[in-house]
Formats: sequence, structure tokens, C-alpha cells
Amino acid sequence: MLRNHLTVAVRTLRRNLGYTAINLVGLAVGLAACILIGLYVRHELSYDDFHENADRIVRVVRASSAGDAFGPTDARSFDGTPRMPPGLAQALRDRVPGVAQATAVYARSERLLGRGETQLYADQVLHADTSLFEVFSFDLIRGNPRSVLDAPGHIVLTESLARRLFGAENPVGKTVLYENEAEYEVSGVVADPPSTSHLQFDAVRSLTERERQTRYGSTIDWNFYSAYLYLTLSKESDVRSVERAIREFERAEKPKRRGSEATTRLQPLMQVHLYSAGLSGDLGAQGDVRYLYFFGLIGLLILALACINYVNLATARALRRAREVGVRKTVGAGRGQLIGQFLGESILTAALALPLAFGLAGAALPVVNDIAGTTLRLSAVSLGPGASLALGLVLLVGLAAGSYPALVLSGLRPSRVLAGSRSGATGGGSAWLRKGLVTVQFAASAALILATVVVYLQLRHV
Repeated sequence: MLRNHLTVAVRTLRRNLGYTAINLVGLAVGLAACILIGLYVRHELSYDDFHENADRIVRVVRASSAGDAFGPTDARSFDGTPRMPPGLAQALRDRVPGVAQATAVYARSERLLGRGETQLYADQVLHADTSLFEVFSFDLIRGNPRSVLDAPGHIVLTESLARRLFGAENPVGKTVLYENEAEYEVSGVVADPPSTSHLQFDAVRSLTERERQTRYGSTIDWNFYSAYLYLTLSKESDVRSVERAIREFERAEKPKRRGSEATTRLQPLMQVHLYSAGLSGDLGAQGDVRYLYFFGLIGLLILALACINYVNLATARALRRAREVGVRKTVGAGRGQLIGQFLGESILTAALALPLAFGLAGAALPVVNDIAGTTLRLSAVSLGPGASLALGLVLLVGLAAGSYPALVLSGLRPSRVLAGSRSGATGGGSAWLRKGLVTVQFAASAALILATVVVYLQLRHV
């Protein structure tokens, strides 16, 4: 039976090449839009999940609202900052139960690095100690992660920056001039941070003796908020208990001040990128989870328009398929068999549209990466869970697009069809549905075009 349905479906599609081509292009465009939006959403949701202890790493922030733990909606509902007193890192590691490791990061942008006649600007240079590579799982290609930043006057370069300064040479042990002021010895080379890391840098500079004593020492300067503080929690601890312990420590150690005081909160690492819209002074530009919902709805809307187009064309051709249905019912075909036949045609059409959709998505991907500042790849869809999702999407589109035409065509009455009745051949009420779907198509398309023009004009104005 399945083989027969497939044979008939292939013959039908080949016999009506123009109709087939229109459906293929329509479904391919919808699938391509969903693939591109899905890649972007997946990219945004995967931020910082590559770290070995990502589920136990938190960032300490100052917030204007209190709570037991940092929630998904908190970053949009309060004013706050992720900057903390640098000396707090050592104190929390030593005196707060549940804190296994801590690191304080200080960021400087547009730092000048030189080697001989070669001079260039690094977009972001971090100041930190070796605990940075103990908390985070950045891939250190050269150097010992436990001691690479222990001594003053050392610097770790990213692989791309090391190549720009030293070419194919091994840079470890050589020196670079920092800001035309001091020479730093290259103690390690780290792989470029993945695009899904909220912590982006070109180099990591070790702390000077003065910084160790003042900004990063054991004494906490509650008036100096400049460091980004990250903690690795122990396996047996939880965010709520550690957050309460930190507040108790602050109440005991921090000088009393008049007026309202911000509250210390712990923000899970994998929420930093999408849930930091309300925090000021953050490291670089962050995302916003609300945009992902918006993009997802746009993708579903475009796919729905493609399915509506398929429904309109299929019901409009009901008169041409009516005699086929009448003859098959007359010789004994049941309605279930006919529904299976028409659903098979729609699923086959969606399956044939998938390679074309990948081609369209691949052609548009460089433009999308340029606009979004990402490094999306189609390989994320073609292998593993991505391939299963793509096949599931084809099945869903085939069923969604073919269900109504299958029900309409399989419900035709053989006696009225073979007698030449036009109403019997079109299913009676399909005309008003086609008009309604066409109206929906035009309205949705106009809304999308209008929204695109408005956003473009706003960006151009800015």
C-alpha cells in the first residue's frame, strides 16, 4: 500500500510540473527561513554551555531587587550592575561555604600591543590571575593553566593575536610591549574564545604587585566596584544557600550606609547572555531572550504562509482531481486510503523541498552572519539532533499543508463528481476558505514587510 501511494504521488507530481515547482519553491522558502532562524536561536541559547562546570558557575551582580535566586525575568525588572569590589573574590572563596573557586576579571578595551615594528590594538584585554583558567574551560594551547598568570609581567595571547604578532613562531618566552609602557612576557597561548562565550578577549594580562595588593588583594574596598566576579559552586551546594551566605557575610563586613542598598544576587552563567538587559556596565553587548521569542514567531508565521499557499493551490485544483477521486471510490477505495494518498503527496513535496531549502539557507547564511555578527553553520542541522529536527519539521509541514486538502478531496461524492456537478467537485465550502486564507496571506505579508521597513528606517536614523 505504501509503495502504491508513493508511486502514485511521484506520477502526480511529475505530471503537473508547474504546480509542483510552485509548491516546492513556496515550501522551500518557508523551510529555509525556519532553518536560519532555528540556527540563530540555537546559537543564542548555547552561550557559555561549553565550559566544563557551566551548570555550577555563577556571576555575582548587584541588583535593586531581592530574591532567593536570580530568575529569568529578573534582569529586565531591576537596575543593577555586574561589577563588584575585586577583593571580594578571595574573601568569598575563603569564608563562604559552598564556594569552590572564585575569579575576579578586570577588562580594558582598545589596548595597544607591539613587537618590534608591529603594533596593533587588541579589542579587549582582561586583567586576571590563574584562577580564570580554573573557573572557565578556555582551551589553553601553550602554557600551564595552573601557573600561567601567577607571576606579574606575564600575558596570555589568543591564538589569532599570537599569529598576527609572531607569525608561525612559538611566542612563549618572548616579550610584547603593552601600551608603550611595560614589557610583558608571553606565558601562554589560548584558543580564541568561541562565539558562544559572553566573555570575549584578545589577551589576558597578569596582575601587577600593586593590583594584587589593592584591587585584587584580601582587603575589600567597598567603594571601588570594577571587577567582574565569577564563582564555581561546590557540587553539594545550591545557588539559594550560597546567595544567602554571601548576604550574611556582607552584612557583617560591609560598612553601614544610609539609604537603600542594592542586593547581591547570583546569576547562573548560562543566563548571562540572554538575561542581562537590565544590568549596566556589562562586558560587551548582551542578547535579550524576548528577541528569540519574536524571531521564533516570525519563523512560524513564514512557514504557515507557505503551508497556506499549498492548501490554496491544492483546493483550487480540486476540480482536476475530482474525477480521479470519483473513479477510485467507485472501484472500492476507502476515504482513509485517499487521505493517506494525499498526505503522502504533501509529505513527499515537503521532503523534496528540504534540499532546496538547505540550498537557499546556505546562500543566505553569509548575509545572516554578517548582519547578526555570528558564525552559524549548516552542519549544525545536517548532523545529529539537528537532522532529526529537520526531518520532523518536514513531516510536520507535510501534515499541516496536506491535511485540509486531503479531507476535502477524500470527501467528494462519486455520484455528483461523475455526473459533472461543479459543487460536488470542489467540496462546497472550500471557496470561502481559499478566500479567507488568501486574505490572511496578504495581511501577514504586508505586516512583515511593514515591520521590516520600519526597523530599517529606525536603524538608518540611528
